Amino acid sequence: VLYTTKAKAYGLFLGCAVAQALSHWPLILWELSGRLKPYRKVVMRMLAMHVGLGYGGYAIWCLENAFCERLRFLQLHAWWHPLATMSLKPFIDLLLFQRLVACGEKPAYRPTYLGFGPSVVTGLKD
Repeated sequence: VLYTTKAKAYGLFLGCAVAQALSHWPLILWELSGRLKPYRKVVMRMLAMHVGLGYGGYAIWCLENAFCERLRFLQLHAWWHPLATMSLKPFIDLLLFQRLVACGEKPAYRPTYLGFGPSVVTGLKD
């Protein structure tokens, strides 16, 4: 009974997490054609880093689930955790960048080594 309850709770958590993650995309795409258009190159870089790390980590986790016995020695599930965590930095940077643009700032993006330290800095106000 405990395992069944735990599995159902995890399924609910995973469904909510996926729905929440996917709900950001329409806003991001809309902003790219609006306020963020002058910053398209830098925003696409943040998105590429986020997608590459986060969804890439999820993809290798799914590979291990699909081919568990043959790929277990690679410990792909262990890679999912740091990759998913590292994918949050460029995504949070993107949200911060978008907020600063919305507030009239002129932010700049300077990625940091392994994500430590501030990556988004402000410039002059309009």
